[in-house]
Amino acid sequence: MIFIDRYGPKGPPSLLRACYRCDAMGCYPVSSRAEEATAAEREAWAAAEAKGPADDGWHFIRCADCRGSARISWLSTLARFPSWLAKGTRVFRQFRAHEPSVWVRFKICFLYDLGLARR
Repeated sequence: MIFIDRYGPKGPPSLLRACYRCDAMGCYPVSSRAEEATAAEREAWAAAEAKGPADDGWHFIRCADCRGSARISWLSTLARFPSWLAKGTRVFRQFRAHEPSVWVRFKICFLYDLGLARR
């Protein structure tokens, strides 16, 4: 795999829908010497090594949590919603001193993360 830009032209995904395991990339690096690697990760590493050996011992493998889509399921998204709302509310309150406009603070805290605000 060759990476030119981490998230592509759309920018980083919403924290509400992003897979945390692969950091919303759909894949993550695994080393041959990683003690914390699971059996499935070792198998995926061995398959990638069979296709082409790595110079440094690292291979990017497809994320098992999101199956390479970089997004989690809607059910998991709904479970994250209360903490996402609480985090946005904290930031909303912190920006009160810097940005008096309620609409601008709302856009910063919620709409930009969802990708709904025009940049």
